[in-house]
Amino acid sequence: MTGVRSLRGDVNAILNKLVRDGMIVGFRTNFDLRTPAEPELTVFAGAALDHERVEEVVCEALEALPETIIVTVKAG
Repeated sequence: MTGVRSLRGDVNAILNKLVRDGMIVGFRTNFDLRTPAEPELTVFAGAALDHERVEEVVCEALEALPETIIVTVKAG
């Protein structure tokens, strides 16, 4: 499987692990099967977590993916 569906599945698998580990409390994407928009990801960090560190961990986790994804961190 290729395209947005595959990217969505890969991102979900990676980020669900970060949710389980407590690094983030949730996330949302702009991935849409009908429009080829640039992939964007918003992750929600716990209030006590350093947002810069969360962004660093998320970006490192996504490095293996073939797509470049814009990551934004917000308080969860």
